Amino acid sequence: MLPTVKRTHGFRASKSCETAGFELREVVLERVGKNQRLCMVSLDVAGAFDNVCWESILYLLGKAACLLNIFRLLRSYLRNRWVCYETQATRVEHEVKRGCPQGSCSGPLFWNIVADSLLNQRFPENTYVQAYADGLVLVIWGLNKSQIEDQGRAAMSIIEEWGKRYKLRFSLQKTCVLPITYRRRLSLADPPEVKLYGQAIRAVVELKYLGVIWDGGLTFHSHFKDREVVIDSLSYRLTLTMCKWYSKQPCPLKKIYKGALEPKALYGYDVWGHRLKLKTFCGYQNVVQRRPLLAITRAYRTSSTLSLQVLAGVPPLDLRAIETYTCRRGSNSL
Repeated sequence: MLPTVKRTHGFRASKSCETAGFELREVVLERVGKNQRLCMVSLDVAGAFDNVCWESILYLLGKAACLLNIFRLLRSYLRNRWVCYETQATRVEHEVKRGCPQGSCSGPLFWNIVADSLLNQRFPENTYVQAYADGLVLVIWGLNKSQIEDQGRAAMSIIEEWGKRYKLRFSLQKTCVLPITYRRRLSLADPPEVKLYGQAIRAVVELKYLGVIWDGGLTFHSHFKDREVVIDSLSYRLTLTMCKWYSKQPCPLKKIYKGALEPKALYGYDVWGHRLKLKTFCGYQNVVQRRPLLAITRAYRTSSTLSLQVLAGVPPLDLRAIETYTCRRGSNSL
C-alpha cells in the first residue's frame, strides 16, 4: 500500500478547506487567548505541481516502506519519459524528470507525499505549519516581537532547506506576513521581520487563505465586504440571464439563491463562525443577501432588508449561518 499522508488537508478523505480553516482558527485564537503576540505567514510554492522532482517522490516512497510491487510500478512509470516536438523541419526531444499534473489521478497523492515531508520536520516550539495543496501557512508566536523574529528565522531556515533538498522554490512575490494586531499586540507600522531567501517578507493588512480574508484585528469585516461585492455581481448577472432566457418569476431565482448564492456567502463559517454572537457582525451578513432578495421580490430599493426577507420567504443570513455553524460545531461553539 502507499504511505498514508496525515498532516495535509488537500486531496484527502475527511479533510477539506473547512477543516483546514477551523484548525488554523483554533491555533490563532488559542494564542490570542493566552495574550501572546503572533503573526501568520502565507507561503506559495512556485509551480508546485509542475516542479515536483520524481526522484524526490521515489525517495519518499522508499523511505515510507511502500510495498515493493507498487514501488516498482511507480518507478517504471516515472522513468524514461520523454516529450517530443516534431515538425517538418526539426525534431526536439526532452527527458521529463519532474511534474505531477493537478488533474491526474496520482498527481495530488504525489504532491501530498512531498508536502507531508515538510510538515514532519521538527519546527521550533512556538510555530504551527499547515498545508493545503500548494499553499502553506506558518503561524509564529511569542511573548514579544524579537521572540517572534527568532522563531521565524529558525522556521524559515527549515522551510528553505526543505525546498533546496526537494528542488522546490517559494514565490517571494506571493509570500506575505500578516501581523495579528488584535488588541494592539503587534503593529503594522513596525511588524516582525521574517525573511525568505535573505529578503524581508512584505507585511500586509489582509491575507487571503483558502478563500477567506483574514485581517489583523480578526474581525473578518473585509471578508464580508468582499462577499457582498461578489454576491452582488453574481446576482446581477444571474438575474439578467434568467429574465432573458427563462422567466421573471421569483421561484427560479429563489432556487438559485438557495443553491448557489447562499452557500457562497456562508463559505468559511468554520473560520469566522465564532463571531456570530456579535450583533454588528450579523448585520454585515444581512447586507450581503440584500441584492438577491431584491431580485427575488422585485421590490423597491428603499425596502428594508427585514421586509425583503419576509416577502421572499428567506431566513436572515445570520440565522442560517448560526444554524450551519452550530450543526457542524455544536451549540457550545458560540
